[in-house]
Amino acid sequence: MDPQRLAPHLRTALAAEELIHWWPSTSVEQVCPNGDGSWTLKGISGELIAAGTYDLVINAAWSDLVRLDEQIGLESLTEWSYRYKLANRVHRSVSTTDLLSVTIVLGAFGDLVNFGDQGGIFVSWYPHGRLIFTESVDLPDWNVAEHEHARESAYEKSRIAWEEMSPQFRALNVVNDPVDVRGGIILASGRLDVDDPNSALHSRVRVGIKRSGTYFSVNTGKYTLAPLMAQNVISQVKSMLV
Repeated sequence: MDPQRLAPHLRTALAAEELIHWWPSTSVEQVCPNGDGSWTLKGISGELIAAGTYDLVINAAWSDLVRLDEQIGLESLTEWSYRYKLANRVHRSVSTTDLLSVTIVLGAFGDLVNFGDQGGIFVSWYPHGRLIFTESVDLPDWNVAEHEHARESAYEKSRIAWEEMSPQFRALNVVNDPVDVRGGIILASGRLDVDDPNSALHSRVRVGIKRSGTYFSVNTGKYTLAPLMAQNVISQVKSMLV
């Protein structure tokens, strides 16, 4: 499944739902309980600072999940950590016979995913592509221009590592192909990196939904668990309203 091809369908579905009001490019900075069961959210949209009161809040912010939960005293994961991992996408259409998708785990790990004619090639190798590993809740945006050189350098190391391991990938010679060197944040329990067999990152099962009154915190753990978590939180909200 190519998440870049799925995303437009999700945006279309959101835009078509009349009961959903969408505020893009808005950062929620603060969550405040009001004492009557409602919540005030304060955020920034561009240069504007806005606030609103809501009967129910579902925190599915992912990279901001812990920061917002801590503001209302909701207990965090035990020994949680944030990592930023590159999701390099090489813009080259390659047949499935010329490049097989593969995952390799050698302490370090990574993927080559051939998304076919429309999707290009996903190239990931860890730890080269892991640019931060932190316990801080104040996370910089690693996709902005000032970090572009660091992202490009990490991609080059990842590309070279894969060329050494995969004859098929090496034969493609993608060195001059355009590549999208962006990534995203991963939230997980554990503060030992993946090369340590005792790391909790190898057993990412402490996920799910936490609640404080009408405030719900949703930790999907994995991208593929998001639909299940959505169904579960809807069930909890419905049972609360009965």
